[in-house]
Amino acid sequence: MAGSPSRPHRAAAHLTSRREFLRRGVQGAGALYLTRLLPIRAKFAHAQTKLPKAPSPNVFEDAYRSRWTWDRIEKGTHGWLNCASACEFDLYIKNGLIVREEQTAAYEPVRSDVPDFNPRGCNKGSCFTNLVYSSSRPIHPLRRAGDRGKNRWNRASWDEAVTDIARRLLDIIEKDGAECIIHDLGPHFDVGPTTAARVRFFNLLGATLLDSWGEIGDLSYGAALTMGITHVGGTSDNWYLSDFIVLWNFNPSVTRIPDAHFLWEAQYRGSTVVSISPEQNASSIHADYWINPKPGTDAALALAMAHVMIEEKLINRDFIAEQTDLPFLVDPATGTFLRKEGQDVYYVWDAPSGNPIETPGSKASEERTLRWRGQQPVLEGEWDWEGRHITTVFTLLKRELARWTPEQAHSITGIHPDTIRSLARRFAGAKSALIISSWGANRYYHSDLMIRSRILLAALTGNIGRPGGGFDVIGWFPVEGFEFLCAAEDAGLRGSMGMMMQKKDLGRNLFRIATGRQTVAEFLYAFQKEHFEGRPLTFNSTFNYAHGGLREVLNRKEYHDPSYRKSMDDIFKEAAERGETPVYPALSKTPRAWFTGGNNVLRRTGDYPVLLEKLWPKLDLVVDVNFKMTFTGMWSDYVLPAATPYEKVTLKYPISYVPYLHFSSRVVSPLGESKSEWEIYSLLARAIQEEARRRGNMKYSDFHDRFSFGGRFGPGEEEKVCQEILTLTYSTMGTTVKEMKRKGIKRFRNSMFVSYHAQTHSDLRRDQPLSPCQDFTLHKKPWPTATGRVQFLIDQGRFREVGESLPTFKPPVNAGGRFPFRLTSGHTRWSIHSIWRDDPVLLRLQRGVPLLYISAEDAARKHIQDFGLVRVFNELGSFEIHAKVSPQLQPGQLFLFHAWEPYQFKRHRSYKSIQPGMIKPLHFTGRWGHLHQIMGQAQPGQHVNDTLCDFESA
Repeated sequence: MAGSPSRPHRAAAHLTSRREFLRRGVQGAGALYLTRLLPIRAKFAHAQTKLPKAPSPNVFEDAYRSRWTWDRIEKGTHGWLNCASACEFDLYIKNGLIVREEQTAAYEPVRSDVPDFNPRGCNKGSCFTNLVYSSSRPIHPLRRAGDRGKNRWNRASWDEAVTDIARRLLDIIEKDGAECIIHDLGPHFDVGPTTAARVRFFNLLGATLLDSWGEIGDLSYGAALTMGITHVGGTSDNWYLSDFIVLWNFNPSVTRIPDAHFLWEAQYRGSTVVSISPEQNASSIHADYWINPKPGTDAALALAMAHVMIEEKLINRDFIAEQTDLPFLVDPATGTFLRKEGQDVYYVWDAPSGNPIETPGSKASEERTLRWRGQQPVLEGEWDWEGRHITTVFTLLKRELARWTPEQAHSITGIHPDTIRSLARRFAGAKSALIISSWGANRYYHSDLMIRSRILLAALTGNIGRPGGGFDVIGWFPVEGFEFLCAAEDAGLRGSMGMMMQKKDLGRNLFRIATGRQTVAEFLYAFQKEHFEGRPLTFNSTFNYAHGGLREVLNRKEYHDPSYRKSMDDIFKEAAERGETPVYPALSKTPRAWFTGGNNVLRRTGDYPVLLEKLWPKLDLVVDVNFKMTFTGMWSDYVLPAATPYEKVTLKYPISYVPYLHFSSRVVSPLGESKSEWEIYSLLARAIQEEARRRGNMKYSDFHDRFSFGGRFGPGEEEKVCQEILTLTYSTMGTTVKEMKRKGIKRFRNSMFVSYHAQTHSDLRRDQPLSPCQDFTLHKKPWPTATGRVQFLIDQGRFREVGESLPTFKPPVNAGGRFPFRLTSGHTRWSIHSIWRDDPVLLRLQRGVPLLYISAEDAARKHIQDFGLVRVFNELGSFEIHAKVSPQLQPGQLFLFHAWEPYQFKRHRSYKSIQPGMIKPLHFTGRWGHLHQIMGQAQPGQHVNDTLCDFESA
C-alpha cells in the first residue's frame, strides 16, 4: 500500500464526489426523494424549503438519519382516485414538503378469529408523493396556444381563465342551450367537496352530466337484471368465512392488493380457492385450482355446472322456492309470467290446494314479505288451468340447461367434462361457497349472460346471504349527505334532514320507504326524478353512440349477435323515443362544451380516434380540471390545475370492502397556483354570476349564491362543506372534521340507507363481517325486482326476441372484424388507470413500456422474439407495441394490462384505437319492471374484450 501513492488520492476524490452527492441529497426534504424534489423547489419558490447546515464529517450516517427526520405526521388517504380501495396513511412532512407516506394499523379487529384490515395500502399509494411533485403536473392555469393536441400552452391567470370560460359557457347557453355543455363525471370520484362541487355546479347550470359506470366496465348489468342490485358486495373479511372461493375473472393480487390477504388467509385456514380466468394471472398461481376457459365462454361453463347440480340433485330446494322466481308460473307458449290482469302480481302452483296462488312480496303484492304461510309452491310441473297450459320457470330452465351438458361445454370452453363435474360438486357441497366476480366480466359483450349464470349457481345452492357465501361484485356504504348536497337547490333540505336525524332512525326510516310499497329501484328512480328533473343525465356509452361518432362504427351488422331481427340503431331509436334510455343533448342538438375533471376520456374510450374525428370539432370549449397532464388534457383548450388529495379536504368514496369512511387532509399547501375543486368551481360560479348580471341574464344572475347555499360555503371552505356532508349522513352524524383529521378514519355506524349505488342490504355489526343481501334471506324482505325474488326469467319483449329470457350461452361477437386473435385486457398492478403510467418508480418494476402478452406458441409461429416490436391490426386500424412472450396465455389470445396513455404509443395510437367498445343493443331497455336507467344502475356499457385482431412483426 505504501508504494501506491495514487490510491489515497483517488479515494479522496471519490469521497468528495460522494459528499457532494449526499450534500445535495440532505438539503430540503431529505435524501430519500431530493433528487426529484430539488428541481421542484427551484421551480416553485413558494415552498420555502430551508437549507440545513453543512453536513458533518459523519456524512453517511447523517444522510441516513436525515431520511428519518420530519417536522410532523398527518393522516391522509388517496381520495378522488378510482382505486376501489380505501387506505389510511401517515404522511410525513418536512420543510413544507411531503417526503413519504406509510401504511398504518388503525383498523379495529372485528372478531378474534377473523383477520383484521391492517395494514391497508399498495405500491401506488406508497409512492403517491411522486405524483404530487411530478414533472407532468400542471401548477398554473394553461390556455391552449396553437392547434388542439399539439401540447403548446400559454400561462394564464385564474381571473383570466375563469372569466373567459364563464363568458364562453354563457355564449353556448344562450345560443344552443345548457344541455349542450357536457360534464364527464368519469371514474375518479369521491363523496366529498371535490365531486360535490362538480355535480352541484353542472346541475345548477343545467348541463348534461355523463355517468361513465357502464362505459368503463364497472357496472354488472347481469346483477341488475337478476337481483335488482348492480353493486352486490360486503366487507372483504367476509371472504375469510368462505369454505370454497371462486375468483371468476378476478385478480385480487393485482387489483385488490389491500384486501387479497383475506383470501390467502382463508386458504391457509383450509378454504379452497379456485381461479377461473383465460390467462394465468398473479392470483391464479396461488389458487388451489386454475380453470382457463376460452375468452368469453364463461357462461357455458357456469350453465354446465348448473346442469350437474340439478341432474345430481345438489340444489337447495327450500331456498329456491322462497328466494327465487323459479317456482313462478309461466305460459310456455309465450315465455311470459302468469300475471294478474297485467299487474306485477305473480303465481305459483300450491301443492296442498292444487291451484295457482298469488305470491307474496312481488312488486304489486299487498304482502311485503317472502315468507310462505303454509303454502307449498311446486318447483317443477305442467298443468292445464282455465284453458291455459302452464308450467314453472324451473321447468323451462331445466330444458335450457339440458343443452349445456359438461360435454357440450367442453367443446366450447376447452374445459374437460370431469373438471366441470368436480367443480360443480365441490361448490354445491361446500358449507359456504362464494363467487367473487368483481368487474372483470363486464368487459365482454355477453357479460350479462355470464353474470346471470354465476348468480344461478349461488342461488341453486342456497349460498346467497350466507356468511362467506353467495355472489360478490363490489358494494358501497351510504354517504347520503353527499348525495343530498349534490342534488339540493338550497340549504332548506338541511332542516328537514336534521329533524329526521334527531329521531336517531333516519337510515331505517328511509330503508322502510325504499323497501315498502315501492321496490328499491322505483324509490331510487323517484328520488332521481324529483331531484334531477330538468337536469340532463345520460350515460357515456349512450352519448358516445348518439353524439361521439360511434353510431357509424357500432352499426356494422357483422359485429353483433346475429339473433337480432332489428338493427342496433332501430333499437336505440325505439328506446330513445319511448324514454327508456335518456339521450342528452337531444339528437337534434350538438354538443358545444366538454368539461372533465381528473378523468381521461380520450385514453379510456374504445375507438377514441372517432371521438377526436367526430366529436371534438363540434366543441367550442374543452376544459380539463386535473392535477396531471393527460392525453385528454393535451386536446383541451384550458387545463386548470387541481390540488392533489394531499393538498385538499375530501372524503374517499366508501367501497364496502372496508367499513370505514376515510378522510383526505390538506397536509400541505397546493403547489403553484393549483386549487381544490370546490374553490375552482366557486370561482367559476362567481364569474358566471358576474357575467350574467352584466348581460342582464336573470336566470344565472344568482348562480354563485345558489351554488354556495346563499354564501354559506365560500371558495376556500371545503372543510365546512365536508362537515355538512358528515352531519347529513346518518352513519357519521356527530362526527367532526377535527376528529377526522386526528384519526383519519371513521367506522360506519350502519349500512341501512339505500341509494343509487349503496345497496349492501345487510346490517353492519361491529362484531361480524358484513355478508350482503341478508335483508332478503334472513329478514325475508322482497328483492328489488319485479317478482320480489332473485329473478332468472326476464320476459320483456326484446329479451324474448333474442332468446335471452333465461340465462344462456352465446358465443363472443366479432368486434373489429373476423380475425384470428382475441384481444383482452385487465387492470394493472403498476397504476390505477393512467395516473401512474409515467411514474419512474413504478416503471422500474416492469419493463417500462407498453407490452402485449403473446402465447409462446403464437410467437414461435409468427417468428416474434421477446420484446420485439409488433403491429396489431383489424378493420379499425393498428398500433405498435412491444411483445412479451408468455406461457400464461392460451393460443389465439392476446392480453395487455390497460391504462397506457396514447402518447406512449407511436402516432398516439394505443390499443384502444382498435377496440370499438361494443354496446349490446339489449341494454338500451329501460322503464320495464325493475329495469330503470338511472345513475349507477342499469345502463348501456361498452365492452372491449370481444375485440378480434391479428399481429405481425413491425
